Amino acid sequence: MEKKVRQLMKELNLKETQNLLNTFEETNHIDKKYKDDIKEKVNEKVGQGNTKKPVVNIKEEDVIKYNKAKKKHNFKWQQYAASIAIAFTFLLAIYNSDTIVQGFNRLFNFIPGVGIVEEDQELLYILKAPSVLENDEVKASITTAIATKDTMTISLDVTRKNITEEEALKEKEKQWEELLRTNELKEENITLRTNNKSFEISQWHSSGSVLDTKVTFFVEMDEDNVNTSHTYTIDYEAYDISLDFQLMDIDQYQDLEMLGPTDVYNNISLTAVATKDEDQLQVNVYPINHSKYRLKSFDVEYDLEYFNQKLTLETETGNKTYTLPGSYGSGMNATYTFDVSDGSSEYNLNIPFVLVESDEKEKISLPIPEEGEIIDLNETLSFENNDLIISSVEREINEEGFGYGYLKINLDYNNYDDNQRLVWVQFTRNQSEGWSEEYDSDGRLIAIQYALEKSDKNRLRMDVVQPNYLLMNEYNLQLNH
Repeated sequence: MEKKVRQLMKELNLKETQNLLNTFEETNHIDKKYKDDIKEKVNEKVGQGNTKKPVVNIKEEDVIKYNKAKKKHNFKWQQYAASIAIAFTFLLAIYNSDTIVQGFNRLFNFIPGVGIVEEDQELLYILKAPSVLENDEVKASITTAIATKDTMTISLDVTRKNITEEEALKEKEKQWEELLRTNELKEENITLRTNNKSFEISQWHSSGSVLDTKVTFFVEMDEDNVNTSHTYTIDYEAYDISLDFQLMDIDQYQDLEMLGPTDVYNNISLTAVATKDEDQLQVNVYPINHSKYRLKSFDVEYDLEYFNQKLTLETETGNKTYTLPGSYGSGMNATYTFDVSDGSSEYNLNIPFVLVESDEKEKISLPIPEEGEIIDLNETLSFENNDLIISSVEREINEEGFGYGYLKINLDYNNYDDNQRLVWVQFTRNQSEGWSEEYDSDGRLIAIQYALEKSDKNRLRMDVVQPNYLLMNEYNLQLNH
């Protein structure tokens, strides 16, 4: 089924694909517009702010996954559209203009599975206890509920039962065909009930696979119906399920160490919260970012490996590698799970780096060679403590037959600070565009295959933006579980 969907997308040209995507309300990509402000970050996660209809927002990490030294040939404009059919990822960008938090050591609240929240946020309540329901079709569980005086945001994990992945993909294919036919998204019919009143959702988004999905939705309510004494019921019509839950007050802390071991480098603090369940150690890493960068680690990126280094659990019996849940994201913090069935009991979480993004911007004008020709350039663009070297460009015809071929931009790096390493940039003309990416064995971007258009003749003028850096200071968090 996936192949059929992708083939359907290949039959659309750039203009048709762009017209399709433009039928939905535009918004900034969450993964391109991180918030340095903790308040804004929490508002993104829990859905405070203006109310908007669901919008299609395809996250880059859902489209091009990190893959060492493996060439990517599918152009992003095709992958974006195909991802709608396969993943149906609906994200909401919520904005807030409050002032930036000034210090790490001040009163704050903690929401398990979401993050650290400043004390003066309007958040009042969280989920009292998880709620699980299972029938012949699905297993559903409420994992997070967060409330202000008149709003509530709820996350629901849904696992399909008695259905194969192929059958589920057929369902998605039908939804995709309906979307192409009507240019309308079918919204989920989810209702929240309490005190003999019903409240319809005003925002929702989902992520995950066709069999395991995380659904997060936002509800506006009157103040009299948001408290710790009420019992709430979620009715999910698609699977004919109803789940009950209650709220409780948020705990307050005065020091991050009260929550878990904490380390700070470059004005970025990481706090680990660990629990042990039989032979598994489960760890969440919660960041607070007061740096000049946008933090990607532990926000939109969890599974990162660069220079043969990645997050590791060090124990007296050896190092342990992690697994991540099949579905995470949508503003929820992902849990790292380690197998400790060997009886190990001393745990140090080693985090060798964090990935950040800056607002730096450079301009470049690149020659467009004849087909098969390579032009050596060795042109340098200077970023913070790093040079990006455009070593050469070449023109090739895409193996999938893209009409005007693509310009391959080959890259290299000079690094002047071992604690700050440039690993990725974006080349863009700030328009509808397609490209694929190639990485080296260290995880760095080493080539872009940028789709050319009919009007591209002698030169390609582009912006080089959003440089991604590794900050290489090691965080070592001694875990108490």
